[in-house]
Amino acid sequence: MKDTTRRHVLETAVQGALVTQVWPISGRTQTDTADDQAAPAEPPGRTRRDHGDRTHRTNDTTRPDFEDASVHVSFDDDEYVDAFTTTSITDWNTIQSPSESDDSYLRIDIPEGEHYGTILRYEYEEAEGDEPSEAFARYWVRLPESFDPSDGGKLPGFAGTYDTAGWGGRPADGANGWSARVGIASPAAAEIDEDVGVSFYTYHADQGNRYGDNFYWERGLVYDEWHLVEQHVRLNTPGENDGVLRAWLDENHVCERTDVRFRDTPGIAIEEFHFLVYFGGASPAPTDTAVYVDDLRLGRP
Repeated sequence: MKDTTRRHVLETAVQGALVTQVWPISGRTQTDTADDQAAPAEPPGRTRRDHGDRTHRTNDTTRPDFEDASVHVSFDDDEYVDAFTTTSITDWNTIQSPSESDDSYLRIDIPEGEHYGTILRYEYEEAEGDEPSEAFARYWVRLPESFDPSDGGKLPGFAGTYDTAGWGGRPADGANGWSARVGIASPAAAEIDEDVGVSFYTYHADQGNRYGDNFYWERGLVYDEWHLVEQHVRLNTPGENDGVLRAWLDENHVCERTDVRFRDTPGIAIEEFHFLVYFGGASPAPTDTAVYVDDLRLGRP
């Protein structure tokens, strides 16, 4: 059952403490070989894990402000699909309401032998009239123990593929597309202590091969716990290595990249928020599993 007390505390912090100092962390990079002041308060019921020598100074980076988010999907009922411009795969999505005292959320099943859980798209040109060069996203996510991260996976994130490049082994070259979805990895690959490693799985103009690069986050997910995921993407000046990828996990700043070359032309922008849930790289789910998501918010500076 979702801890609504913890969620209320964190959401208040997001909306009411927007000058919280955070850690400037450079995510580690690894090329994948498969596709498709004071530290923030610890959530109640969670113990801060010892990350050894991962101590970082603070800077002026602040977490995004989602109080006036342009998109808010609460997953209270099946009308959540109306918030998206395209719905490709929703057959295994169900709204779960464990009890009258607990908030509802979206359960996305991935049956044995399948890769995809869901595909929905929020396309900016259609929804808002233009495509931004900078955007924020926030959602809650929970993974069960049945979700084995050893073969990887994908969670929702931003993209500008234009049905040309930036996914499925279609490499980015600066003029054809890009993507920066949230990636799933083994704890060993991500070098973290938690159950599931997390990254920005990124197709960019300087990628090492035909598949995306993993910019690993400094913390991971714990099975059967709700985690608050926040993302900030700012595209680079065309042709320059100054694009930004930032992430926060449970209010902790866990990834910082300020050198990404997504594009060489201004015609490439943030085309969409890709609400994708995908199991594995080459191998499908070996058993029935699921991903739980709640309270999606999208915004611009």
